[in-house]
Amino acid sequence: MRKAANFLVEAQRLEGILTRIAQRRSNDGSNPGTHVSVPTCVVHRNNAVYDNPGVFSPPKWRS
Repeated sequence: MRKAANFLVEAQRLEGILTRIAQRRSNDGSNPGTHVSVPTCVVHRNNAVYDNPGVFSPPKWRS
């Protein structure tokens, strides 16, 4: 079952249904309540975050 879960996590990382993560900033003092949006594809394909980000590799999620 763990292999299937790793497969699904990796598939979502490369071809996820969410394209952006949005959150509300409320305590930084500049513009309380401002919406901030981060494109997930930039994070999920970043060499600084993942080794070989363009390669489909479910085993990278093993604990």
